[in-house]
Amino acid sequence: LAASEPDPLMTFVQGDGTVGGKVGTSLSIVVYVRDRFRNACPYSVLSQIQLGVRWPSGDGPSPEVKTTLDGRFFASYLAQEEGQAELSVVLSGYHVKGSPFSVIVVSSIGQYPVASKSFITNQSSSDIFAGENSYVIIQAVDVNGLYLKEGGSIAAANLNNQNNIQALSAIDRLDGTYAILLNVTSAGAYNFAVMILGSPLSGSPFSLTVLPAGLSTEHCLPSGAGLTISTAGSVGTFDIQAM
Repeated sequence: LAASEPDPLMTFVQGDGTVGGKVGTSLSIVVYVRDRFRNACPYSVLSQIQLGVRWPSGDGPSPEVKTTLDGRFFASYLAQEEGQAELSVVLSGYHVKGSPFSVIVVSSIGQYPVASKSFITNQSSSDIFAGENSYVIIQAVDVNGLYLKEGGSIAAANLNNQNNIQALSAIDRLDGTYAILLNVTSAGAYNFAVMILGSPLSGSPFSLTVLPAGLSTEHCLPSGAGLTISTAGSVGTFDIQAM
């Protein structure tokens, strides 16, 4: 089934290009085009996306949009002057959710992250499958809401299921983001607390549901008399415990 017509109200944008950064650097955005049912729209909608940046001195060059096949559209632009700017993202003639974005360009970005402004970038779903690797990515943000571009901070998380707490460390990706690996083997409901510099992120703890993994023939358990003996002409039976 194909996605229906793209919906500006369901389409959303991420990236430091929506908030700002340091003058002279490249700011990027990712546009996630969705239909009214939140399905990803194909690359054919590229021509319906228009971007514009207005600087204090006037309109700047329109960022070029590039695409993938899964409903993500990439663009970047140069933070050409300090001050307040405005980024517009228009789809099919209408602003997408959050547009126009207020962009701040400064001479330098703060050195330390603020936990209450930092966030998880890839929390599109609160469900994962047991036994599968899943990464949570934290974006560190300074006091002005700007994305940090260097590492050096300490991020961590706790996974709590019925008072059984598991401490998780984060991998410093040295670009202002931190990755936490989740690999939970027991299905169930969990609380997932995420911290940076010892303080919780806004919204933490998050709810996390670990779904049962797919069936494994290696671990399924057969039982019953029919496995070892049966009488000719009669029905032999046995049970299989799916695992």
